Amino acid sequence: MKFSFKRPQATEVVSTEKKLIGVRGAMWRAHVDAAGVVRPTDGSATVSWQIAAADQWHDPAREPSTRQKWYAGTPVVETRVRVPGGDVAARIFCVADLGGMTLWEFENESASPVVVGFSRSDVLTSVPSSPPIGTDLPSGSIAVPLGHRGITRIGLLHSRPHTGRLPDDVPRAPAVVRGWETAAEVPSRLVLPDHALSSHIVETRTQLLLNDQLLKDQLLKDLIDLSPHLVVERMRLGETGNEWEMDLSRVAEDVVTSQRRRSHVSWDTPWLLTNIAAVARRLGDEMLADDVAAAMLRLADRDIEDVPQASSDRATSIAWAESTLVRPSLAGGRCTLFPGGVPRTWWGQSFEWHRIAADATRTVSAAVRWHGARPALLWETSGPAGLVIDSAAAEPSWHTTLPSGETLLLEPVAVDDAVSN
Repeated sequence: MKFSFKRPQATEVVSTEKKLIGVRGAMWRAHVDAAGVVRPTDGSATVSWQIAAADQWHDPAREPSTRQKWYAGTPVVETRVRVPGGDVAARIFCVADLGGMTLWEFENESASPVVVGFSRSDVLTSVPSSPPIGTDLPSGSIAVPLGHRGITRIGLLHSRPHTGRLPDDVPRAPAVVRGWETAAEVPSRLVLPDHALSSHIVETRTQLLLNDQLLKDQLLKDLIDLSPHLVVERMRLGETGNEWEMDLSRVAEDVVTSQRRRSHVSWDTPWLLTNIAAVARRLGDEMLADDVAAAMLRLADRDIEDVPQASSDRATSIAWAESTLVRPSLAGGRCTLFPGGVPRTWWGQSFEWHRIAADATRTVSAAVRWHGARPALLWETSGPAGLVIDSAAAEPSWHTTLPSGETLLLEPVAVDDAVSN
């Protein structure tokens, strides 16, 4: 095939939004922007790429056809560029193989072969490479052929990068996505009708896992002031250590202090304090857990604000989603499902959740299926027996202490309809 190798025309550059990729347990991290440009945080060379089709070189940073998605909120990103006859997709992610590496997985969905221009040569490739011709990529770049409907992969080792052949058994993107989803489900698993919210929760958690060193290096007070919810969530994801336990204690103290002069307890306080106590017990810090439980009891005689109709920001999104489903009692030993009723946008759609904290020692899982206009609730608890479950907004007459079972709740009524009646 003969390429004319025309340079791309300069047009508006796509968005510069960036997210982190990396491997848990290792230090290497990089930001990926909306053009698929990878910028390692260690200061090493930026990695960009272009596609040579029959008409010209296509630079994702200049192409109006560039689109990007992050798989289910995980640190696996796909950037697509339109070329004559179809798309070329570049999936970028990191794996732990060979001490850690970043992979670029290029797939040619167009009707003709293309060439991938890659800005670094110290990489492992699945096919032989050669110098590119006619591109504005930097000196030392390489070109890799990519046939019609073919896939080629390029790997950059995080430690001592060098050239060579990429092993065939390095994980593919779907396996990496599944691994990140599993890590993000450690605190709880939410399968909601709002798929964007579910992906957002996974994204928040996986970015927290990748930002662990950044969080440790920040001033703790600044972090707590910014978002106690994220500190608690990072602990729920499995971070341990004396510095994190000190943060947890400070968050608890700040939350309790902020509630002392309020006539109503803020909607997120039960979530924050219950999860702090639960994490403290998991870590064996019974003193902190008991102190938090005592503080919750002192607030138990106050009314709790209604959960908002929607999450206001990224930091509170997980607390909002879990509090919409389950609100722990400040007195302990009891929880309320759907404290504000089943969200109207979820009516008629099946959903479920797993392992949301009901109190400091118990969790509750449940699924909702619909019998006509009425939601059927199936629930299961873990932990010591005796947890009281109710759903005052969805079914005022119902409560149970059974560890599992099912019940048919009342047909939900919109707030406006309830007021008019």
